[in-house]
Amino acid sequence: MSLRPGEIVNNRYQIIQPLSQGGFGAIYRAEDLSLKTQCALKENLDYWEEAQRQFEQEALILASLRHPNLPRVTDYFTVPAQGQYLVMDFVEGRDLQEIIDRVGQPLLEKQVILWIDQVCDALVYLHSQKPPIIHRDVKPANIRLTPSGRIMLVDFGLAKRYNPDAKTTIGARGVTPGFSPFEQYGQGTTDVRADVYALGATLYTLLTARRPPESIDLANGEPLPAPRQLNPAINPAVERVILRAMELMAANRYDSVARFRQALLEAQSVGASQSHRLPPTPPNGITARPLTATISRRATPKADRPSYKTAVNMDWVTIPEGEFLFGEEKQRLYLPAFQIGRTPVTNEQYRYFLLANSQHPAPAHWRGREFPMGKARHPVTGVSYQDASAFCQWLGCRLPTAEEWEKAARGEDGRTYPWGEGWEDGKFCNNWEAQNNGTTPVDRYREGVSPYGLLDMAGNVWEWTATDYQSSLMHELRGGSWKSYSRYAVRATQRDWLMLDDARDDVGFRCARSF
Repeated sequence: MSLRPGEIVNNRYQIIQPLSQGGFGAIYRAEDLSLKTQCALKENLDYWEEAQRQFEQEALILASLRHPNLPRVTDYFTVPAQGQYLVMDFVEGRDLQEIIDRVGQPLLEKQVILWIDQVCDALVYLHSQKPPIIHRDVKPANIRLTPSGRIMLVDFGLAKRYNPDAKTTIGARGVTPGFSPFEQYGQGTTDVRADVYALGATLYTLLTARRPPESIDLANGEPLPAPRQLNPAINPAVERVILRAMELMAANRYDSVARFRQALLEAQSVGASQSHRLPPTPPNGITARPLTATISRRATPKADRPSYKTAVNMDWVTIPEGEFLFGEEKQRLYLPAFQIGRTPVTNEQYRYFLLANSQHPAPAHWRGREFPMGKARHPVTGVSYQDASAFCQWLGCRLPTAEEWEKAARGEDGRTYPWGEGWEDGKFCNNWEAQNNGTTPVDRYREGVSPYGLLDMAGNVWEWTATDYQSSLMHELRGGSWKSYSRYAVRATQRDWLMLDDARDDVGFRCARSF
């Protein structure tokens, strides 16, 4: 049975939300009530003896490891008649499979190699253990990119310690089509070269936006399309590294991840050509907007335009120049003085922009060009980065940077929330625990005011910023939203991201301007 949000396991771990679920278990985001931190709770409901042994093995393997690109295991326990549980670090961010799915096209080679280099560092560490630990399930879905830009290699469900005299046990013989080498099928012996193959297949996928055929199909004669055939922008030297790593016979691959890594870095230094990026294809369920903002120059008579801008009546707040503490690490940064909107842009304000620019599309959930009845003072949602930028361009301002947004939210003292350190469900902001099930007026939560008098800097809607997230195709969001589970998801340092033309019902924006 699935665990429900709010349910407490082992008198210590309170479920926040499910992250992934399968037939024999799930992974949950939870709060450690003893340490007051977030964690990931991995559940195994498979009562087959071999499955339970494998789950326990994963706990024992991870508990002994300490590496910056690997999650830590902090607890392991069994609840009688319910299941086994593994507690580990909760890794914020997105996995690379999600990123490639959302971009819908090959990723930039330079960026991908930086990510893969971090995976290599983790695997070299694993393979250096006595005896070596083979991950056996390296793939984009098991590589997470954190908001700070760090790569984390996760999910050790198929990992095992290398024994050259033992064949792969039936229980450990899991495979992932496209990423598992030929020897992982059946009961052959797998060694570090299995991870080399999976690294090559992962690199292939990220640079071509296509998963390679199963190795068993390749062994039966199916051709492997050359990476440059799918993406001509790939550096030919990088292509050669990929193809050698994906050799069917283990003896023909690089004999270690360290050698693969060296070859990849040398290939990159030869001089990789950058691909010409096309606008990404939006994923299903995401409202797309044109990549070029459309601002009508003839929609409204010239004399009327200033009246619409005046009607917006933006309430500007001045943030003084000076230093402040930025990020979880509380790095001391200096910013010149700037101004920022006291609240997110409202439906009413956005409607004036649409009146002045009749060719610009309205949010998809509006009726024609009218916002939902009774929500004039609610933040506008369903707007892409392009929409937000177009509004700012029309009004003569801009989006705030992530640094500006955070200083405006938490002041100079590095506080956790705009209002300080305390928390009470539904008192300071509109997140999931407030149980509003949607947006609220931008001035409703006055007790959640920031040190500079700004409202709605936590919850209600995520807000677009002008800051890139790892790539110019993605931009950083700040603040959390009405959909954000738990107090941790609306901290002033919390980040998320979207593609430039994505639009969601919990994403809006506020304006900023320089002096």
